[in-house]
Amino acid sequence: MDFLPPREKKPKSKQSDHEAFEKLLSLFDPDRDRAGEKYETLRLKLAQFFRARGCLAREDLTDKVFDRLTRKIAEGEEIHNVFGYGLGVARLVWLESLKNPEARLESFDDLQVIALKEENEIDKKSRLECLDLCLRALPEEDGSLLVEYCLSEHGSRSATRQQMADRLQIPIGALRIRAHRIKAKFSECFDRCLKHGPKKVVILSSF
Repeated sequence: MDFLPPREKKPKSKQSDHEAFEKLLSLFDPDRDRAGEKYETLRLKLAQFFRARGCLAREDLTDKVFDRLTRKIAEGEEIHNVFGYGLGVARLVWLESLKNPEARLESFDDLQVIALKEENEIDKKSRLECLDLCLRALPEEDGSLLVEYCLSEHGSRSATRQQMADRLQIPIGALRIRAHRIKAKFSECFDRCLKHGPKKVVILSSF
């Protein structure tokens, strides 16, 4: 009797963070306007989820859920029900916050947290260098927007972001999507810089 060799699993296709975020939007709806509306609907549901559990850093926790959704898609994960999957990720994020109460107040969108999370001083120096270079690798307008969006004070974060949207004359949902797109490009650059070194970063602005 002949035995067939086990079928090899097809490796998941890797996507860039930017491509993954665009795919995430398309999962909401092929129409970009309706996708933006549904994106905001999920944000509201996630904020309500964290509010019901007494989380103070609701907007930051919600951003972390979207970051993880984007990263899962980048890793090749197939998501068929983005609302259900997103709420599942929210439960994990909430459980993680219970293990570290300080994380409930921490900005998961804070660029300094991204850069300084390593204890080793050499690693910190490398991360700070990549942080600086990758901000400068963005167009100056995008780099400024990302810093202002991410580093606003906790207590006034929602108000600050609304002021940004008003200044740019766009809805708050459009600002969030724009910020996530810029952050996806920044994250790709940051990961590449850490892996291959600063020489791989192309500077586009004097930011």
